[in-house]
Amino acid sequence: MAKAAALLTGAVLVTTTACSTDSGTGHAKGARTGNAATSASDHGQDGGPARTPGKEELDQAVLEGTVAGYEVKKLAARDIPLEGGYAVDRKECAPLGALIGGHLPVNPLSEVYRTVKPVDPKNATVGNVWLSAYDGEDAGRVIDTLNTAVDGCEGSFTTAGLTYHSVERISPAAPGEAAFRVTGDAGKQRITMNYRVVRAGSVVAGFYGVNMLDPETGTIPDAVVDAQLERLRRG
Repeated sequence: MAKAAALLTGAVLVTTTACSTDSGTGHAKGARTGNAATSASDHGQDGGPARTPGKEELDQAVLEGTVAGYEVKKLAARDIPLEGGYAVDRKECAPLGALIGGHLPVNPLSEVYRTVKPVDPKNATVGNVWLSAYDGEDAGRVIDTLNTAVDGCEGSFTTAGLTYHSVERISPAAPGEAAFRVTGDAGKQRITMNYRVVRAGSVVAGFYGVNMLDPETGTIPDAVVDAQLERLRRG
């Protein structure tokens, strides 16, 4: 089951639930909920909220409905990733194992998930969007940690019984953002998982996309990403 989950879901379970394994090199366990606030100002770095929103506020800020040709729906509670990430055989690749297991590599204070599916039946790109709220400088640390892992995780690594052969950037590293793809095999089938992770103040927005028919087109469209970031900027 862990193999199928890691292969098909990447970040957040498009069709199945990830089976988590404890790892000293993965994601710190547990997302705390609540409506904590750390600043009286409304917006912080990169146009998002400066104070730390709780789960209820994230639920209001996350996309839902039809957006740019994609239907965004709430993820069923049973499909939300279990705490922890996947164990990885290479320490420098551990942040990617956390992401493949359904979490960012830094523990958030609160987190919400949504599924993303195309309206057009000819479009095979599916995926997820999720928002994670952080205190202090942890939001920036998420991006730095992921960018360091993308640069340092050359060659193959193994997690949840699957071998991933390559990690490559979709676009050059930019302040407050990491965009990359991870390619792996399950039996004779190869899959390319596309990630874009963007900081918006105290919130980090994650986007995961996969297209089993045409892997090169499996990224979540910019229009969906931009719509989510705009909602965060508006607060």
